[in-house]
Amino acid sequence: MQGYLEAIDVENEEYEAWDATGRSLNLGVGEPGTEWLKITSAEHSASEHEFRAIKDRAEKWKEYESLWKRVHRWFARS
Repeated sequence: MQGYLEAIDVENEEYEAWDATGRSLNLGVGEPGTEWLKITSAEHSASEHEFRAIKDRAEKWKEYESLWKRVHRWFARS
């Protein structure tokens, strides 16, 4: 996740995070470096209905595409 999130946005609490069972997660910023994102479990758990609604609202990520494939596709268009 830390490759997609920015520390300033985490500090400003712009994200909500949930684990696969619907338990709320707290996101925080630790020391700068490779492991700056801190994730801890919160007390709140979503009901099955609430969690389904959260999953439906969530943005769907595209399937991972390697940098090599991206560069190759870009050169093919040029």
